[in-house]
Amino acid sequence: MGIDWNELREKVLKDVDFVLREDLESLKREGGRDLNELWNSIKSAWTTYRKDYAPRVDRDVDESIRSRFKLAQLMIATGIHVKGLEEYPDIVDSFNTNEMTLVKELEEFKFFEVLSIREIVDYIERKDAKIYGFVKTYLKSGYANLDAMFEQRGIQKDILVAVNEKYGRIVGKIEEAIIEYIKQKPGKFLLVMAEIEDAIKLANNAEEERTKITDLLNQKLTELEQKFSDAESIRQEKEASEDKLREIEQELQSKESEKEELLSRISKLESENAETMQKYAEIENACESSLNEIEARWKQLETRENELKDGIEKYEGELQEANRRIFERELRKIEELKEELRLKEAEVENKRDTLKYEKDELDEKLKAIKSAIEGGEAKRYVTRDIAKIHEMNYIGRFDVKMNELPKTLSNPIDGNEYRITAWNHHHKFDEKDTLFKELEMSYAEVEEKIPLNLRSRYVVSEKKYKLFGKEQTKIVIEAVVLNHWKDYAEIGLDTKSFTLSELMSVLTRYIDRAELGQYFHVLGIASVTGWDGKVLDYIQSDEFHRNFVNRHVSICLVDLETGEILYNKLDNRIKDFVELFEPLFDAEKLEKCKEAVKEELDRGDYVVLEDISKGGVCDKISAKKAFYDLECEGFGRVARMKDIGTVLRRD
Repeated sequence: MGIDWNELREKVLKDVDFVLREDLESLKREGGRDLNELWNSIKSAWTTYRKDYAPRVDRDVDESIRSRFKLAQLMIATGIHVKGLEEYPDIVDSFNTNEMTLVKELEEFKFFEVLSIREIVDYIERKDAKIYGFVKTYLKSGYANLDAMFEQRGIQKDILVAVNEKYGRIVGKIEEAIIEYIKQKPGKFLLVMAEIEDAIKLANNAEEERTKITDLLNQKLTELEQKFSDAESIRQEKEASEDKLREIEQELQSKESEKEELLSRISKLESENAETMQKYAEIENACESSLNEIEARWKQLETRENELKDGIEKYEGELQEANRRIFERELRKIEELKEELRLKEAEVENKRDTLKYEKDELDEKLKAIKSAIEGGEAKRYVTRDIAKIHEMNYIGRFDVKMNELPKTLSNPIDGNEYRITAWNHHHKFDEKDTLFKELEMSYAEVEEKIPLNLRSRYVVSEKKYKLFGKEQTKIVIEAVVLNHWKDYAEIGLDTKSFTLSELMSVLTRYIDRAELGQYFHVLGIASVTGWDGKVLDYIQSDEFHRNFVNRHVSICLVDLETGEILYNKLDNRIKDFVELFEPLFDAEKLEKCKEAVKEELDRGDYVVLEDISKGGVCDKISAKKAFYDLECEGFGRVARMKDIGTVLRRD
């Protein structure tokens, strides 16, 4: 049965022919819905053609019709892409960037249709800005050999056939004009080509150096990755040392071993750890070497970038769009590589800092336990039941405050204010699963007895385009409780304040995530055993202000036993949030407890925490808080006395 060609054109090819008669500029003026309807209509027509007509047409005719369908769809996709319509990703993703770029480039040549060969030659002779520039673009881009160009760019064969049909006459006319110009002015044409060659040479030099830089950095970073892979075994050595330290601490608390024996074991552990410390130092040195390499290569890229920018100014008057494309393409690649270097630098710095904090943490724990063995008093002595109560009370209090709505929150990153009437997202986290895997306890025992390092996080987010699009995080407010849970599990108590290295290992992870997500993260980090003196000094220092204030994370530290809140006074961002992180103490109950402690202190040289908390006026938490408050008021000093426990004693 023959083909009714009129029917085929009317029922199947009508919209295809409409699109192919249009140019990209006219398609851009169509609305998004109209372009989508055209796309769906052509898609449906393609199904009809393939089913009802394709089996009955000659191969050459079928190839031509197929290519027309493909080019019509490519033009619609390019129009949608150029308009920036993100709601039609399936259409745009049907073609690659090179295919859409080709359509945009060839459309720029369409005005040649109305010019004669003679007119084009005259325009080239006069170096007309528009024609002269487009002819050179044609020479640089290689449109005289469309087959080779399609193969290099990875463009579909069907599109090649259609492009030859739609644009072949224009390309042929430009080529014919160039040949005529060469015949008339061969010397001048060579000058034109020389200008292009100079531009290409500069861009190629930049490309060569960029490739060398990439290869060198890949080699350096591959070596570093090998070092990082060794870090896991070093961590295992560190954890084994920490287990031994906990055993020593447990024996110290239970008085199972003599001082000399414990000091001997500490000395042996220090010797064993010297090798571990050296391994940490080697990786740190490798990180520094890689960071120096990144910085050096960054400077090389900036030099090349500046040369290319100067080149744009140098050649712009003569070469118009031709040179700009050569240079801008390489500039884009340099910028992409620089961005990769930024990310890699941040990654290396993060890993370096994490390793440094791990090393420092082990060193600090060794020194703290050695000091305790040698007679230094542990001011804090927190049992796991007390730590558990503090943790639950603190997070519960934080949740209550966060749900006192509405709230108005400011984001210093984007300068906007957000009025909160309901929370987009609220998440609670703990380390229960980790603890269960690590400890010889049932899941129920872990949850009931061990502080779980609770976290409560509230998220302010909004859609990119208000009513649709991906949600973007704007502000995160989070309360975090840190506990040495292994000590509570194995010893039943903790005496160690959190060190600077422990804080920084936690803080850097939050900073990396916030900076990557471009949101403002407010943190209240709480500890029952308080904070080491180095932490307190650092958090208030100018160094902390330089390194952390004005970045994406703002923090305050909370001591759950004393109720003290600490933050850098130069960080104005945190001040609006501090009230949310304040722990709750019953003021009336606390005052009665303080009076009871003072009365007992009047009768003797010290007051025992266990005794005062059994009198009915104070519980352990209130009594401990009373001790610290009275110490601040000058009534005595909190200390740990052998065989007696925590006391407030006269100085």
